[in-house]
Amino acid sequence: MAGFGGVDDARTVRVAGLSREFWRERAALTAQFPCGIDCYLVAGTSLIGLPRTMHVEVN
Repeated sequence: MAGFGGVDDARTVRVAGLSREFWRERAALTAQFPCGIDCYLVAGTSLIGLPRTMHVEVN
C-alpha cells in the first residue's frame, strides 16, 4: 500500500514449519485490527518481520 509507510511491492519467501491453519487464523485476526499477530521469522542470520497488517498469501 503505497503512501502508508509500508512495503510498496510484493516479496516471495519460503517458510517451513507453519501450518495453513496458522496463516488462516492470523488472517482472521488481521480483519479485527488492532488485534492480530506481528510475526518475526528467523533462520540463521536472516530475519523477516511481518506486521499484523501485512497481507500474506500461502501457496
